[in-house]
Amino acid sequence: MILKIYSNNDHLADLLHKNPQTDEGLYAKPLKSGIVIGNVVSAHRYEVLFQDMSNGFTEETGNQLDFQSLCNPLAVLNSCTELFGHVLKEKNEYEAQEMKWLNGLTRGQADTQPCTIQVPVFYINSSWYRNGVFLLERYFKGIDVKRMVGNNYYLTITASTLFEAMNLLNLTALFTHLTNVDAFNTFIDDSFAQKYLRVLTNLEQVPYFVLYLFIKRAVKNNAQFTLVKPVLEAYLAQYGIAANLTSEDTQRSRLGFITSEIGIDHAVLDIGCGEFAYYKQLTNKGFAHSYYAVDRDENLRRLGENIMNRMNTDNLSFYTRIDEVLPKERINIIMSEVIEHNAPEVSAALVKRALLFDFGKLVISTPNAAFNKFYFENGFRHEDHHFEFTGEEFRLFIEACTENRADIQVTYMQVGDELNGICPTQLAIIKKKIQDEKQR
Repeated sequence: MILKIYSNNDHLADLLHKNPQTDEGLYAKPLKSGIVIGNVVSAHRYEVLFQDMSNGFTEETGNQLDFQSLCNPLAVLNSCTELFGHVLKEKNEYEAQEMKWLNGLTRGQADTQPCTIQVPVFYINSSWYRNGVFLLERYFKGIDVKRMVGNNYYLTITASTLFEAMNLLNLTALFTHLTNVDAFNTFIDDSFAQKYLRVLTNLEQVPYFVLYLFIKRAVKNNAQFTLVKPVLEAYLAQYGIAANLTSEDTQRSRLGFITSEIGIDHAVLDIGCGEFAYYKQLTNKGFAHSYYAVDRDENLRRLGENIMNRMNTDNLSFYTRIDEVLPKERINIIMSEVIEHNAPEVSAALVKRALLFDFGKLVISTPNAAFNKFYFENGFRHEDHHFEFTGEEFRLFIEACTENRADIQVTYMQVGDELNGICPTQLAIIKKKIQDEKQR
């Protein structure tokens, strides 16, 4: 594994804490079962070479050629920790540190020139690289990824200072390591999470979605979340975003809310059931009534049968058309992330059709378009969406669908991370009124 660090800053070697007069600029340290070597090539260029000798970054112990030590993002993280740990300290601490050999010049005073770090062979094997673009390139202009051969890429980090470049490199390597499908197992303890929380907040103007990804990928338990939550909320507050962050990702927060709202006391109709996430969640809570699942994809029928066999249940019925569903009992209805996948008029007809069932509660969820600005500059959240409603548009849509229905009442909710009062998912909970319940 090779790192190349470039800067026109005459104090580059000083900032890296590597004296070009010592051992002709060479610096070597043991790392795992190999060695990492730093070399002062010139006043404006520093290089790092790491070679591990016994499969330190792969679980394929039978592989005689340990190519992962040449390109693994974890090797980047470990090498930076060994050689440049002082550049990964908290920003104010780093900038205030004096370099006594430079008459007390601080690192902050000296680190004022742009810096580029190149990793000629960087291993990425995840869905984060898609259609020629690495996900983090969308959120950091200083990241450039070029495909070389297979899963090997040329990574270039560009920033206004060495400090920013080194922290951005480590953040990129961290996310890549955690998302690679064949990543070498890393135990993320509290100190690991706090270290890279510091790396993350050392950078300025980090978009919310990157913070979201950090919580979902690098925070492994509620205790760690309790540690990082106030730090990240304070970070967002610096940029005018009042945040209430949650430990669950958007999908799980929606899944948890809807299953709790639907409950296990009545039969369920799941319109747009997908891969039966709600059926599995409700069954794990003790649900034993009839479950009517509807989806246009006929291939899901076999999946449903396999799930019933695995969970030892027999109460799931699958349909490809809603008109085929003829429940004999009162039901609760789920329409989770369904309406946006059709034209508005088609979705309106689907909601009106659902309202014709003998139901106690109908829960409809859909993305909140007002939250999209925290994800990206423009566009829908997913390519197959026909529309995405703002809160007001969603209310008007539901009101049009429930017009002249005096027997129901509607409550609107939001779930997920809350930023300036907006959450990623909005829901309408449509209930039959109490009077209707009493008549039964």
